[in-house]
Amino acid sequence: MVKKLYNAPTPTFVIDLMNELIERFCRCPKWSGRQAFVFICQTIIEDDCLPMDHFAEYLLPHLLHLASDRVPNVRVLLAKTLRQTLLEKEYFLMCVNSHQEAVEQTIVALQMDNDNDVKYFASIHPASTKISDDAMSTASSTY
Repeated sequence: MVKKLYNAPTPTFVIDLMNELIERFCRCPKWSGRQAFVFICQTIIEDDCLPMDHFAEYLLPHLLHLASDRVPNVRVLLAKTLRQTLLEKEYFLMCVNSHQEAVEQTIVALQMDNDNDVKYFASIHPASTKISDDAMSTASSTY
């Protein structure tokens, strides 16, 4: 849907959708809504639904803000998404930009997190291991 709206003749549709995602999910009082926002961002990145510069401008700041979420499961998924999905993209591998710096600072902060799972996922190299989705769904059921 994001990709279709981005390619639509009226570009404001995709911006409206992103604002809606931020309001309804990223700022959701329930941790499951905030975790859903991370999942949505992960899918947008994996499926190349938006050019990375647009993703970095509109969604990345809100995604990185979740590094201070009070629920470890949100931070675990964030660390996994940053390490194993976002940093695999050429936009973050090839060019030095302020977005890359913000991602790196967030990963460093997550590596010093109080939760051991958050530290683990923030510390592993993206290519070293791909954790199955089953591991995340099991962790998600603990809250």
